[in-house]
Amino acid sequence: MNNLKYIYMKMNFFKLFLAGSFLLIACNKENKTSIDVSKQWQIDNSGTLISGLPDGQWENRTFTTQEQSLFNTFDTVSLSGTIKPDSVFEEKPLSRNFPSPNPFKQSNQLSFSFTNGYSGQLVLKYVIVNSGLSIMDKGAIKIQATACSTCPINISTSGIIRFNPNIPSGKFRLYYTLSAQSNPDFYKTWGNIQKN
Repeated sequence: MNNLKYIYMKMNFFKLFLAGSFLLIACNKENKTSIDVSKQWQIDNSGTLISGLPDGQWENRTFTTQEQSLFNTFDTVSLSGTIKPDSVFEEKPLSRNFPSPNPFKQSNQLSFSFTNGYSGQLVLKYVIVNSGLSIMDKGAIKIQATACSTCPINISTSGIIRFNPNIPSGKFRLYYTLSAQSNPDFYKTWGNIQKN
């Protein structure tokens, strides 16, 4: 009789184990994130847009909780002495807030235009992810914006910010934010990039 009880207990344990395994597999499949990195804007070396879609890439946006969590490791980046401008221009050719060129071979670059007359430092934080939202490369760069006093509209620019992403060939997504001491991550955007 004890053997039957033992066998019955083992069978119940095995059924519970199988049910738990199936549940775990189902949950993992539901939680697996995938993003579409196939839609690429083509941008030449001078930052001129060759082709792009009105699909929201490179526009100021609100990140999802999962997207914002990509920047959790930057909590220790010092924002001391940084100042937020009143605005970040997205109009071309004043600003090239998308990287050029795209696709790129080894390096690409960004530049920003800010509120007229603004001079100050900001922090650019970036994260490059694959289609599974796994981080491939990341970094933080302190940038200096300077107003052009001889320009007719006194525009302020960051100058050229160069990147040498440590990623293999393929298609990815670049997330970045601009931060200041008074307002961390005040400007957020993303777009797809390709390394050849």
